[in-house]
Amino acid sequence: MEKVLPKDLRNLVSFCLDVLGDTVRLEYGNQTFKEVERIRSSYKDLRGADEESLLKLHLYNEKRLNAYSDQVQFQIAHSFAVSLELINLCENVYRSMRLQDKPVEFASKSHKSTTFVLTAHPTEARSKACIKILTEISELLWDLAHDMPRKESYRLALKDLISIFLSIPLAKPKKPSLKDEAEYIYSSLFQKDNLKVLCQQSDLAGDVFIRTWVGGDKDGHPGVDEKAMLDSLNMSRKYLLAQIRKEIKRLSKRLSLISEPNRSILSLKKRIDGLLSQTKKLDKIENGDATHIRRFFVTLERTREMYLKVMKVKSNELNFVSSLGKIFPGFVVPLEMREDSGEIELALNDKKKQISRMLQSLYKISKRGKPSWYVQGFVISMCNRVEDVENAVKLLNRDLKSLAIPVIPLLETKAALTEAEKIITGALDIPEFKLNLERVWNRKLEVMLGYSDSAKESGAFYSRVTISRTLKKLDSFIRKKGYSPVFFHGSGGSVARGGGSVEEQISWWPASARDRFKATVQGEMIYRSFFSKQILSRKLEKISSCVGCGTKTAAKQPLILKEFADQVQKHYASKVAEDEFVDLVNNATLYPYLDQLRLGSRPSKRNKSNKSLQLRAIPWVLCWTQNRTLFPVWWGLGAAWSQLDTEKKQALKALVAENDLLNSFLKTLSYSLEKVDLSVWRFFVEESSLTRAEKDRVILNFASEFAATKKFLKQMTGKQEAIWFRPWLRESIELRSTYIYPLNILSQVAVKKGNMNLLRESVTGVASGMQTTG
Repeated sequence: MEKVLPKDLRNLVSFCLDVLGDTVRLEYGNQTFKEVERIRSSYKDLRGADEESLLKLHLYNEKRLNAYSDQVQFQIAHSFAVSLELINLCENVYRSMRLQDKPVEFASKSHKSTTFVLTAHPTEARSKACIKILTEISELLWDLAHDMPRKESYRLALKDLISIFLSIPLAKPKKPSLKDEAEYIYSSLFQKDNLKVLCQQSDLAGDVFIRTWVGGDKDGHPGVDEKAMLDSLNMSRKYLLAQIRKEIKRLSKRLSLISEPNRSILSLKKRIDGLLSQTKKLDKIENGDATHIRRFFVTLERTREMYLKVMKVKSNELNFVSSLGKIFPGFVVPLEMREDSGEIELALNDKKKQISRMLQSLYKISKRGKPSWYVQGFVISMCNRVEDVENAVKLLNRDLKSLAIPVIPLLETKAALTEAEKIITGALDIPEFKLNLERVWNRKLEVMLGYSDSAKESGAFYSRVTISRTLKKLDSFIRKKGYSPVFFHGSGGSVARGGGSVEEQISWWPASARDRFKATVQGEMIYRSFFSKQILSRKLEKISSCVGCGTKTAAKQPLILKEFADQVQKHYASKVAEDEFVDLVNNATLYPYLDQLRLGSRPSKRNKSNKSLQLRAIPWVLCWTQNRTLFPVWWGLGAAWSQLDTEKKQALKALVAENDLLNSFLKTLSYSLEKVDLSVWRFFVEESSLTRAEKDRVILNFASEFAATKKFLKQMTGKQEAIWFRPWLRESIELRSTYIYPLNILSQVAVKKGNMNLLRESVTGVASGMQTTG
């Protein structure tokens, strides 16, 4: 394979893995080191080999690994997992370094707003201790990357950190609480450099807002109540106040340096010190908190004016605090509340329901202020009918005493997306909904679109085609009614949940969706997006630049695209509906062990049913990521394509040049197919309790559909090379596989032995290598 990864990145990775090897020998002993090297070399030698050869190697390595003690098996798993984490760090550091000197080019004020909603159910699998040591290593690698000629001088310090890393399990030791999830999110977000980037973007190219599900996403989560809501708000308040106090103290100290201050300067310093004292009243969010927020902002603005008058210049510190106040108006990360439509209906007859108590608590803390300082929207999960919107309106009126926050239908099923216009038409017929839309919500009609559940139900391709149709219909309908549409995209990091590059995600959206960008940022994507100020700046720049890019897609979606998507959906849905498929999920995926993985505080299922479609979207994708099939992304495409006649195939191929949705999906499909490894899938199937006949049938079935899908991709694009648009990705995937294979094998060793610690470590390592948990 031709080497296309940058030489500097390859050198950085090689040095880190060399130091890791030395450290593994030192910490784990020669036996473990030799076995790790043997396994790594065995897979390196088979790069690009056929499926049969790889399967034989998997089975051979499993036999050898089975002979080792639990301790050695864990050490081997941890060694490979740490390898993948170091590779990820090197890539992030290298990318940040490359972006360091690149000027940020925002599309000046052409973009109205960017909103990131950080999710309450992170798929981040790593432990808190692990993330802490990774942060320290990344700081060292930043210096190393800028000083590679002297790399040997960094060896000892890097070895010391890796030595500590080898003593810390990658996986979480226990199921995370909501506080753990909030801590993870806020510690990634609230770095001063990140906050400055957010303020800069707001000043140059449209407002930036940060929201979160943490503490507000009640949907199916028994741990979310009014206490959890306040805990989340208080934690973000703590982080923000720390930054604010640091800025005010710095300003006060600087004024203290003036040797002979006049009366005006003394008065100014007293005012600044008073502003600092006033922050004490914001330490804990209690009933009436909004009153203290109002008073603080009044004092802040008066202090800014006084500083300008006395010092003849504006204060950078006070301006920074003021900018933070625009992004976080209640000095918290505002929540997005969410509850299932059925639970909302039940709450109308029971004021003691958790969602009712949360709204009542919101009313009390926001008195004499705005509830929107603390909660930005009320999302109706599984909204399938107009009555669901009516019930949400009634609940808010009863418990919040008003519709001070928008009611947001979440359309996440095939039925809801198909009936979207009917649901929104009905919502506008609700007098209070329409009145508040016009008087309180600034004529912004917000609709959330669920990529994850729709893809789980119908497959990724059908999901995107249907969401695209829904976007276009609602965009036209809402604007004709005289309102501004706001589309909230509930997408995840993986392709199976709507993920992909920012440009490819945005390219097929209507102008209104690009103008007001709002999307979830989930799990490990939070860590990546906020890894450095350079990466965050680049992400915001890309979003801003896509505003005026204009879609080439015709206003009306071509009929052939819908027909093809419908056929793909039928093949996907029929597969998932098979009785044998439930057995397959139970036997050849990690579905039976989801409760042992401790990925997030949310339950993995919507109810206790054993049916696979009761799985939530994240664990559903996790199952198919861990066995390397990525089933929801591609299943049904090959079968649907093979059934098209020549004329329809030509019509569909002709769309590639002009249809952004299709073009975008083909790129993400190419990336996904390159990550699929059917040798691992066959290994999982062979390790299952299925009969020989069942195994043969499943293996043949998947191989046939996968081959047909690859044929579809080649004939549609005319490209022989995989990932033709980013050649370096192919090399990156292949290099990573060398370190992922052993973890795939060890996960099955762990299942057979009932060793859940080993299973968690293996799963977390695979997630790191695949760069997605779910």
